[in-house]
Amino acid sequence: ASTKGFDVGSFIDLNGDLDSLAFNMQLSGTGASLATMKSNLEGTFRHLTFNNYSYDCIQTDIQFIKGLIDGSLMIIDPNLSLNLTADADLSSELYQNAIRLELDKANLGKLNFSNTPLSLEGVLTTNLATTNFKRFNGDFAIRNFKANNGIDTYKVDSLLVASIDQEGKTEISIDSDIMEGKFEGNIDLFTVSDALLQHVDRYYKL
Repeated sequence: ASTKGFDVGSFIDLNGDLDSLAFNMQLSGTGASLATMKSNLEGTFRHLTFNNYSYDCIQTDIQFIKGLIDGSLMIIDPNLSLNLTADADLSSELYQNAIRLELDKANLGKLNFSNTPLSLEGVLTTNLATTNFKRFNGDFAIRNFKANNGIDTYKVDSLLVASIDQEGKTEISIDSDIMEGKFEGNIDLFTVSDALLQHVDRYYKL
């Protein structure tokens, strides 16, 4: 399937976020249920307007086989350059994923996600297993992170977070050049992330 230009906003109310797109896509597959479905989606968004910003080139390749997803996404744009690869298992209540995001550049000001100049870059990796996205077993890491607010550049060499959740008790450890910590008890990822964001905001004025 392909289109030279499709005004999504005139057909679907997405609060004005997604306005128009043009793409070339190929979809093939068999199966009518999650357990039997085999499909592949491959193609390019030549143009996509989201949040009042027009992206030039988005390439995607996604394979779905019996609840297992293997996909990649590449964006080549003057203000956003990234390469995302992901594997996920949706075949049971235990959701598992392995994700790698290489963010070469994200100019959030130009992309209309920030009212002030702010650009980011870095590498994010995850290897998680969870049933509710609050408590999980596994780890995620941020490496070679940089943030620039137009005046200063802030760098973090690495931020590693590991979690072990067993029988309602969670242990989360954080190891980084900006902070170290260990949390134990009846806690979840959102509790720890709030504390982490408060710590970062105290020392870094973004």
